[in-house]
Amino acid sequence: MTILANVAVVLHREESPHLEELGPSLAREVLPVVLMEIEGAELNTRMSVQACRFLNALTRALGGDPEILPLKDTAFSAVSLAKRVGQLRHAALAKEADECMAALEMI
Repeated sequence: MTILANVAVVLHREESPHLEELGPSLAREVLPVVLMEIEGAELNTRMSVQACRFLNALTRALGGDPEILPLKDTAFSAVSLAKRVGQLRHAALAKEADECMAALEMI
């Protein structure tokens, strides 16, 4: 998950067209797993941090793409849960979840 998050963050930061090109298939194939990792924040906070990083970069790169819109409510719910876990016991998770929620609110 860390490698996936790092690649997505770098591609987004550099405004690479690759993330936008791969984004729809990533949303379809990988996002369900990412959301499961975010929802599992109580079991593995570090994995949830990386999953939030990935979701944040993907959301910012794709915006309102049709592949990501149907998952917005599910993603927002998962990130909200992770944020609560982060506020209780993992500051980095709380921060990443906040940033992820802001990205989701923009679409």
